[in-house]
Amino acid sequence: MSEAALRVSHLYFKRRLPKQEIAARLGISRFKVARLIDQALAEGLVRIDVREPIPLAAELGRRLEHERRLELALVVRPPHDLDPVEAVARVAASWLPGLIRPDDVLGVAWGSTIQQVVRNLGEAPAVPVVQICGAVAGVESGEGPHELAWQLAERLGGLFYPLPVPALVATSAARDEMLRNAAVAPTVAMFDRVTLALVGIGSLEGDGRSALLTSGALGRRDVPTGAVGDILFHVFDAEGRLLETPLSERAVQLTAGQLRRARVLAVAGGPGKAAAIRGALRTGLVDVLVTDEENAEAAL
Repeated sequence: MSEAALRVSHLYFKRRLPKQEIAARLGISRFKVARLIDQALAEGLVRIDVREPIPLAAELGRRLEHERRLELALVVRPPHDLDPVEAVARVAASWLPGLIRPDDVLGVAWGSTIQQVVRNLGEAPAVPVVQICGAVAGVESGEGPHELAWQLAERLGGLFYPLPVPALVATSAARDEMLRNAAVAPTVAMFDRVTLALVGIGSLEGDGRSALLTSGALGRRDVPTGAVGDILFHVFDAEGRLLETPLSERAVQLTAGQLRRARVLAVAGGPGKAAAIRGALRTGLVDVLVTDEENAEAAL
């Protein structure tokens, strides 16, 4: 055991003295103080215990970041008394303020998981909030894109850019005409400026959960062969390839290209999501992932 490392640790961690003052008191350089602190941590003289309300599986997160080339992966270990989706949403809500940069423009999607993120969000930087897809008929109250984007803008205190049009229109020509409407054009113009997009990942396999299916926007018979999941109205297969659907040319939404230019924060967890999350990571659209331990292991 190094007595010098112990003395420095006492002054730094217990007395809360800055490194410069410790160096002056002990007659050593500030760089030696830093080395002794590192030594104390390495030798176990000091242990740092981060008490997280909902624990994270740090090693799984690091593996996801490395193997799937993610900016950040937060892997939640849900407590036994908390639903995994709620646990994932709470962690996403607690980290979102720190992920928002001062010059960000935040785009918001829709769905039950995103609703829980917004509901659990605390204080966060005031940035513009953009509704990144039109209104979806058939969604549960409180889960629609307009409601969620408006609520998020209210919480953040930033400007709100609504998209007062249906998410699906009859033809691609009708969509293009609608996007030129004076009431819609200002928000559409913000699509290229979205730098951070908050989205869910829907599951199109088996009993998995997808807002596209539950809302009726996409019928079971219209799900392309091999499709495993969706982000907004973008449907993808197990290899991450984006697939054409009857919605592709009629959806009012952020394009795949615009998503690729933004930082995409995807939040998804709970049963039935494994294949969808794995496929979503292979699309290259996702930069930050918040999920639970079971889905993270499946994704690896």
